Amino acid sequence: MKKNNVKKITVVEIVITVFIVIGLIILLFPIVSKHIKKCQLQSDMETARTIASAMTTILENEKIRDNAVEHATPQLVSNMDGSDFRKAVYAELETEEIIGKTKKDTDGEFLAVPEFYYTLNINKNQIEIYYGGITEEYKIYPRTGSKLVK
Repeated sequence: MKKNNVKKITVVEIVITVFIVIGLIILLFPIVSKHIKKCQLQSDMETARTIASAMTTILENEKIRDNAVEHATPQLVSNMDGSDFRKAVYAELETEEIIGKTKKDTDGEFLAVPEFYYTLNINKNQIEIYYGGITEEYKIYPRTGSKLVK
């Protein structure tokens, strides 16, 4: 008669394994979470550059440029003035909706309105894009403000 040399797993071994896995998850969660937030912010920064590029391209068309409304203070991109201008920008972006991914700034505070804003000065060919706020610290384009970069 042959003896079966298969070792059975005990409950203690299972519990220890579960605790080790839970410990690893707890240790890795902040790292993974931080990486996800960084990727979301990078995505929003790229979206801001794309919006600015689309607006610049569209402003080269005189007919549409005449329909664009200048703003010295930041306005929501989703409420962009000038129907032809807005349609042309959104067509250039090949989208019907522009949505940001970041919900918190680099200080960990929730953004009041997690949306894109813009200013436009046609004569100076100046476009500024903001995300989550309308102050310099929330500016993404042409340079990034302090609330969106560490």
